[in-house]
Amino acid sequence: MKVDGVLKEYDSCWILSFQQAAGAQIYYQNNILCGRPGNYAGAAVNNIAPIKAATYLSTVKNTATGLPMAYLGAYRAPGSDDIYISYQAGWPLYDISITFTEYNSEYATGKFSGKLRLIGGSKVMEVTEGEFRALN
Repeated sequence: MKVDGVLKEYDSCWILSFQQAAGAQIYYQNNILCGRPGNYAGAAVNNIAPIKAATYLSTVKNTATGLPMAYLGAYRAPGSDDIYISYQAGWPLYDISITFTEYNSEYATGKFSGKLRLIGGSKVMEVTEGEFRALN
């Protein structure tokens, strides 16, 4: 992936999948995590139907949670304590796109892009050309 135009690579990615209840409604969440402690990136999709090969957007809300269906979970800049996320209550809704091009019980592949904001600050950075192949 590129962060503000600079290529960042991670040697491992995996998916944490779970089902959760929001009142009487069940929803599905997939967290794509890449990297290692101190140098990582992540993206997340939550949907009222099981996750499948499709595109998920931040502009579409999960009806069970009211949260954006797609968001970039976190990015920690190497050598820094700065953590960036794409969604927090009270912030503008940044355009995020996460596409699963392949999704099965063993692995998932896909692409993602969007903007992240520094937690506790106003600095915004853009992620482009994000790609993943993660163990499921």
